Amino acid sequence: MKISVEWIVDSLLITFFIVLVMGLFNIASQINTAYNYHHYMIAQISQSHFDQGIMEAMANSEQYRITYTDCTIDHDLEFYPKELLYQVETEYTLKLPIIGYQITNKIISYAR
Repeated sequence: MKISVEWIVDSLLITFFIVLVMGLFNIASQINTAYNYHHYMIAQISQSHFDQGIMEAMANSEQYRITYTDCTIDHDLEFYPKELLYQVETEYTLKLPIIGYQITNKIISYAR
């Protein structure tokens, strides 16, 4: 009888830890997906030379909240052209529903 009770308790603990580890892998996948989308978005914006249509299309994501800040550098000298620079923020939410964990993170970088 003692062995069967220990076996049931061990099985429940092992199952809980396996589910928890799978949830942690899910969080790592969510972070990786957000970073991949952010870098893809920066590349598309830079390659389109800051086309407003593409910037609006990239910002219309259901999963992420994207904001742009114009940080254009304007030189006083005639020799240097105006440098286009945008700060791009991607905000995403990490969720681990097993333990009710939810947090919002931001990725901030610049598109030139």
